[in-house]
Amino acid sequence: MNLIILSEMSVYENLESICDKHGIKIKQVIAVDIVPIKYDVKKIKNFISKGVSIIFQSKNAIAHSIDIHEDINKYPDKEIYCIGKYSAKKINTMLGREAVFPLEDYSSESLFKLASDSLDKNDYVIIIKGEDGRKYLEKKLREMNCIVEVISVYERIPKNLGTLKDSIRDDMNNYFIVSSKTALNNMLTHIQLIEGSAKNIIIVPNIRIVDGLNTKKISQVLVVKNDASAEEYMRVIKKHNDE
Repeated sequence: MNLIILSEMSVYENLESICDKHGIKIKQVIAVDIVPIKYDVKKIKNFISKGVSIIFQSKNAIAHSIDIHEDINKYPDKEIYCIGKYSAKKINTMLGREAVFPLEDYSSESLFKLASDSLDKNDYVIIIKGEDGRKYLEKKLREMNCIVEVISVYERIPKNLGTLKDSIRDDMNNYFIVSSKTALNNMLTHIQLIEGSAKNIIIVPNIRIVDGLNTKKISQVLVVKNDASAEEYMRVIKKHNDE
């Protein structure tokens, strides 16, 4: 089997270690650049001063919102929410705060169910996200009549994957692990141009990422939740490879 990692992964080093131990080919080919976006820091600080709950929609949202972290921490009684445990760890590292997140099914839907139990009509909420991030949370919170401010602090820019063909093997299964739609779309665009009969399998955190994309050169789609450990990824991949 041949593993190609297209996105940054919290468990990449562990995954690489397992592959090295078992003689499995693994390579990281990052499909997008994460680029900061300028936002109105003064405006957001004024909004935070109203006493708001914070939702970080991704790890990158935490990393690229440093300018307002100090202001967020002025209100320790207000909850900080995030999608999953890896974001929660980053919040603890960068802000020194404990975040609230779903213990299972790391998704916007699960986070909304959790947050809606604590939030009320006219509560102030800031959602910090990427430019191409989902709009599910802002939509649902506004339906609750929360006062929602959304800031995009980064965007994903597709990279040139012209050398991707050098990583693909025709003599074994190629497993692509990818966590964002932008990265997947970029990979699929490049793979259409590659000749050959390689068997390409994509591994995504949810099937929604694949919706509307051209998967003609993909043999199969596997779903592994983004809270999975390196060992869990390998169990799924090995099981599929052995079939």
